[in-house]
Amino acid sequence: MIEEGWETIARSKKAGVEGLIPVPWRIKSSEIPPVRALRDISDYVRRYLSPHELEITDKAAASILENVASGAWTALEVTRAFCHRAAIAHQFVSSDWNSEPSPSSIANKSPDQLPVRDFLRIGREICTRVR
Repeated sequence: MIEEGWETIARSKKAGVEGLIPVPWRIKSSEIPPVRALRDISDYVRRYLSPHELEITDKAAASILENVASGAWTALEVTRAFCHRAAIAHQFVSSDWNSEPSPSSIANKSPDQLPVRDFLRIGREICTRVR
């Protein structure tokens, strides 16, 4: 049996997850800014949601329950709005590492050979992908 490297396994898993995102909800990779620009993705995510989806997903849980109980919103509408928001956010935090240094480019370096900002950024990228 041939063992696959972690990069191959990661690409396969990522493709599997991305394949679960409905086509209309997919974002072109060219529309996703570099990791350094993504300190807060909330503004980017909001660009891809309808006003109604924003209204739903910005509400507190009690308000959502009131709207569903009154018939103003259906449970399906609420579920779709949150799924859409999560799918959009997932694509931003799971984008490819397009900037140097990447984790693979630092494999043979010790932490003291990296600028602190790069070491922290790479650690943050790895942590968000592991969750």
